[in-house]
This record gives sequence, structure tokens and C-alpha cells, in this order.
Amino acid sequence: MADFTPRQGDALPPTMRTRWVDLGDGTHARMVSVVQAGLLIGGVVVQWPIDPATGRLFIIDPRLTFTGTALQVIDPRFLFDEIVGNQRVILGPHNRVHTGGFFEASYMSPHGAEIANDGSILMLLQVGANLEMHWTAELSGGGDTEVRIVRNPTITNVGTALTAFNMNDGNASTATVTATHTPTVTGGTGTVMLNDFLGGGSGPRATGADSRVGLERIGARNTNYLIELINRSGNAQMMSIHAQWYEEAPA
Repeated sequence: MADFTPRQGDALPPTMRTRWVDLGDGTHARMVSVVQAGLLIGGVVVQWPIDPATGRLFIIDPRLTFTGTALQVIDPRFLFDEIVGNQRVILGPHNRVHTGGFFEASYMSPHGAEIANDGSILMLLQVGANLEMHWTAELSGGGDTEVRIVRNPTITNVGTALTAFNMNDGNASTATVTATHTPTVTGGTGTVMLNDFLGGGSGPRATGADSRVGLERIGARNTNYLIELINRSGNAQMMSIHAQWYEEAPA
């Protein structure tokens, strides 16, 4: 049969039938086949194709194709809010946590070895040749803190390796981005992409500050990114850097 595109309010032709699927609780759901899969609107995954053999709805990973063996069957009732009836969706980055594609690494100044005034802590993120890094970071300082993000500074020692943890703890996928702390960097080299200030107070009664680097940044392939926090409070302070990212082939 040829494609059929009815206007709103049009009845189905008498040669077509509507399928109702038994939900197992005495109710039925009307099923309509979806031709286009992999739709992404505003970062929200709305991929709900129909298995033509069973009429059941599917939710799939955006990287999968629509095949009967690659999809996970779910009860259609879980796709809609039980109170207002709206469709349930999750944001793209949240979906990547579920599928094992989101990673994090963190570094905090050692307890008892607080960072002296005008001292700093450093984290280096090294992006490989194949995948881009979509990333953000949470930055904390015990007082007034200067923040710098530098692209491709001159590095003579990459520092100490940090473990990049998969944010889906049951997933074995590993990051290709390399994270280290306390690298040796030549001052004044590279491109300063961000130079910001966290107002956390000064002196012995500083209250501290915490910030997240806005929307995600996209780190280019074969590129190094240095995150630097500089203590500007006038007293020794604790400081920490927490980076989160997922990796993706360039569009």
C-alpha cells in the first residue's frame, strides 16, 4: 500500500486497520508506526519506533539502528506521565550516562597541604586523535579564586594520572581522554580561553566559592586543555576541580 498522510480529523480508509495492544491490566493502547527514528530535538532524545512484528514501542540508544535485535522493549505506559499524560523524555547527556558514555575525573588539594596565597592547582585534559570531548567542570576554592582555562600550553611533564570514572558504574566502557593533575607548564604559553573570578572572600574568614563552567564546551581532537585555579584570598585554602565529559566523533 502507498504512503498515507491524513489531515487532522480525517478518518482512516476502510481498507486500513488500527492496532490496539493489550497492556496486561485490562486496558489497551492504540499503536501507530513511526517511520523516522533517531530524532533529536533541543538535546532531547525522542526515539520511539514501533516493532512491526509486535506493535510494541521501543526506546533505543541514538547510536543504534532500528533492528529487531538491537532494541529494548519497554511497556508504553512508562513513556507517558500518569498524571498529565505528557510524553516522558530525558536530555541527551543524561541518556549518555545511561548508555555508559559519560566520564568524570576530579582532583582536590591534599588535606593539610592547603594551597598558599597565589598558589594554584592544575588539571590537564588531553583529547586524542579520533573523538571530540564535550565537557564542563565544577570549580571550588576556599576563598577568592582566579580561574583560567588554557588551550595547548607548553607542557614539559603531564603530571600525575587521574582515574576517569564511567558515570554508569556498571558499564565497562573507558574514556579516551587522559586526565592528569599538577602538570609542569611553561607560563604564558597557550591560548587563554577563559579568565574568570570566583568571589569567595579573603582573609581567615573567607566563605569559599563554587562554580560550574556554564554550558558544555567542545574540546577539539589532538588538543590539550589546562584548568587552573589560583588562590587570591590572602590565606592558604583548599581547592578542587571536577571535570565531566562525553566523547563523540566530529559531525
